[in-house]
Amino acid sequence: MEGMLLGLQPRLSVERGVALSPRLAVLLEKSQAGMMKRLDKRLKKLQGNLKAPPEEREAGAEKKV
Repeated sequence: MEGMLLGLQPRLSVERGVALSPRLAVLLEKSQAGMMKRLDKRLKKLQGNLKAPPEEREAGAEKKV
């Protein structure tokens, strides 16, 4: 009887809502970590542009165009 009850329980952790295979969970974590690094890098770049004098910001905008 106990074996039948254990068979009905999920093998994976469902604390996060959706149960993913371990490989998919690792892939998702790596993807999110990479995305956060890129967003952090972009935020620092934008904040650096705000700290720069207006002349440097205008010169940077002209280079992109």
